[in-house]
Amino acid sequence: MSKHTSLTHHWLIQMQKAYRQLVSESPFYAKLADARTMDDLQWIRQPYYLSSDFTAAVALRYGSCLDPRSATLSANMPRRK
Repeated sequence: MSKHTSLTHHWLIQMQKAYRQLVSESPFYAKLADARTMDDLQWIRQPYYLSSDFTAAVALRYGSCLDPRSATLSANMPRRK
């Protein structure tokens, strides 16, 4: 492994550790830890379905960008100013 690769690898690992700590200290995980029954977790359905819809939209957009038929659609759309 080259020195450049090693530095990049170290930087990514440090960033991953920082984000993991930030996420694990978030209110989301605090609510999960406080749950005592399945009824305490009913609220989790909303974020689950929202994230699922978002992921599907991102995949659809990516797929559309690769489809040559969509190039004519985006070429005819008005541009933002």
